[in-house]
Amino acid sequence: SVVLLALVGGLGASLWQAREAETERRKAQRVTEFLQEMLASANPYGGTAPSLEELMTAATRRASDELADEPELQAAVFHTLGTTYHSLGRIETADSLLRLALDHREALHGPRHPETADTYHALGVLARDLADYSRSDSLLRLALAVRRNVPGSGDVDLGATLLQLGITAQRANDADASEAYLLDAIARRGSSRGVDAGEAAEALGHLYHREGRYAESDSVLRLADGRVVEHLGPLHPRRGSILVNRAWNRYYLGDRDAVKPLLDSSLAIREASLGPDHPDVATTLNDIGWYHGDRGELDLADLFYRRALAVKRAAFGDAHSDVPIALNNIAVNAREMGNYTEATRLSDEALGIMTQQLGTEHPDLANIHNNLARIARDQGDFAEAVRQFQRGLDLRRAGLPEGHVSTGTSLSSLADAYTRWGRPAAALPLAREGAEITIGALGEEHPTAAVARLVLGEALVAAGSFEEAASVLARGQSVWTAANGDEGDVARRFREALARAT
Repeated sequence: SVVLLALVGGLGASLWQAREAETERRKAQRVTEFLQEMLASANPYGGTAPSLEELMTAATRRASDELADEPELQAAVFHTLGTTYHSLGRIETADSLLRLALDHREALHGPRHPETADTYHALGVLARDLADYSRSDSLLRLALAVRRNVPGSGDVDLGATLLQLGITAQRANDADASEAYLLDAIARRGSSRGVDAGEAAEALGHLYHREGRYAESDSVLRLADGRVVEHLGPLHPRRGSILVNRAWNRYYLGDRDAVKPLLDSSLAIREASLGPDHPDVATTLNDIGWYHGDRGELDLADLFYRRALAVKRAAFGDAHSDVPIALNNIAVNAREMGNYTEATRLSDEALGIMTQQLGTEHPDLANIHNNLARIARDQGDFAEAVRQFQRGLDLRRAGLPEGHVSTGTSLSSLADAYTRWGRPAAALPLAREGAEITIGALGEEHPTAAVARLVLGEALVAAGSFEEAASVLARGQSVWTAANGDEGDVARRFREALARAT
């Protein structure tokens, strides 16, 4: 009897899964047909083709009007449009549509259903881009619970949610949780083509890189690259991102000669697989620009940065978060070239676009405030430099988890401005806190921790605490030199500060 019941139960589950699969196939087909019909009717009389914005707006309006009596299909269309708006950088519209999809799906199916989990997942990824890491984690955990426990959810979806939880934990400064999620995703080799193709391994490599574990990062990224080549081929665009990350590992491991070939390979793969005008091509162009800027080849850096911006603007207009980032990169390089008027103009433009996209309190705005601060500092306007650095610090304290490395770097930058202004009493507590947070987040041996020690050491020298300064500076100098050699501005500052301390 037990065996018979087991056989009948197994057959019933198989038939249920088959019916579910057929239902999902038909629903996906109807969503596709609706969107295709919308595209086909968008410009029936010829003339000027509608913009992508017009097409998306029309699709949203028609889904609201024409599918009101079909809430399940309407929810699927809202979900698809929401994720599309997210990919285009239209965060508010994406959030609104995905919330509508979730309302429908929770009402239709309840919280423990694969389709509801899909929208939990999408909203979780969106919340992360809004720097709401707690909400992102909560939504992704809801999706994970469904995908672990509800039949028919699928290992592919489970691996994807583990990956996104790992990335969210990484952004939230929880390296241990991030590593655990990503290792779980990687362990599902063979059950998910996406994970097998290296996405989770790539994210783990990025985590190790951020922690200064460059050799481990490079090893994991080699694994990710091998999986992409095995499953997707040597020209798959995912290799472009992996090779960029490997390039910077080699940079920090002291293998500077390997950096440019890896970046060039990334660019060649992305151009061959995606075409020269794809936004991912611009990402590699930006990295090549940084490489030239680091070598002091500022004209070449400007050329690559501007090519990257042109591609991003052609693809997205000004509506995508990548555009102000590209503008800020050009502004940073212009400041390095001494072109302060151009640097200020570009930074202000970037700040305006990013504020329009993300509001006035998003922590990513700190990057632009910090560049405006450095422009002012380099021109001797320390009061304005302090004001801008303080604004960046306030945004990061409010918007990032406690102990985040970016908050540490903001504290060090503000301390440095006060030291240069001749106000060591204001600089010293900021420098101590900045070093404590940065070392706590990255460890003693990370080059960024060495820079935090440099700032602290310079503040101690300015305050007359020479013995402590010498100890702090010697420790920081040894870490920096091991990673970067004894050339360059940071190495020079270490030597000069140590000379004053002793």
